[in-house]
Amino acid sequence: MIVDSVVSKALTGLPESHVLPTMQLRSLERQKAMLSAGLKLTELADWEKVSVAEIAAVNGFSVGSFYTRFQNKQAYLDVLISIVALQMRKKMDIFIEQQCANNLSGLQKLDSFVEQTIHTFLSLKGILRMSVMNRRKDAHGEVVVYPFTEARAYSCDQFVQLMTPYVAGQDEHKHIRLSFAHQMINSTLMNAILTDPGPVHLNSDVFKQEIVAAISAYIGLKPISSAALSNERLTK
Repeated sequence: MIVDSVVSKALTGLPESHVLPTMQLRSLERQKAMLSAGLKLTELADWEKVSVAEIAAVNGFSVGSFYTRFQNKQAYLDVLISIVALQMRKKMDIFIEQQCANNLSGLQKLDSFVEQTIHTFLSLKGILRMSVMNRRKDAHGEVVVYPFTEARAYSCDQFVQLMTPYVAGQDEHKHIRLSFAHQMINSTLMNAILTDPGPVHLNSDVFKQEIVAAISAYIGLKPISSAALSNERLTK
């Protein structure tokens, strides 16, 4: 669920082109409820077919109430994406802080990072899928940079810092290799979110095990087997 403080921060920090200003606490609470409803709708329905009336009705509001808070359906989606991206960054901060406080091996930290990332993608698969399918271009023909793009870059920076001590080589080489490792993780997960091509599927334990095995080999961690990884997990 979206944390209230995150929602409030995101709402107050957005321009009027995204969300209309609100002065009353009750109105802000209604905005939060509408955004929460929108997140559920992205999981359950094709966003292109979701109407403003459905967004409003899921929380018992009128269409008029929607338009007193949001310019249009696209602005509503932009706000929703901004809020979820902010939540993703906050969760990553908490995760990295916990990992740095623990005396774990590089393999354990990689395993935890992949597990955290898979959980995030599964819990937000509707809005993540929609963000890709709804990519737009500005007046100059440039693709609009979504907050998810910035959140992914932030996650990459955190991943590089987390794993750098466990990778051999010069810093520049390690940065490139770890950045690409992060790209491989995210690309594989996004492909699974969009098409779930198989033969190994996202909700399978094998999916995570194979990603960890592939990435650990690529970045030069010790050779890995399923048994070895299971033993590493037991000592977390």
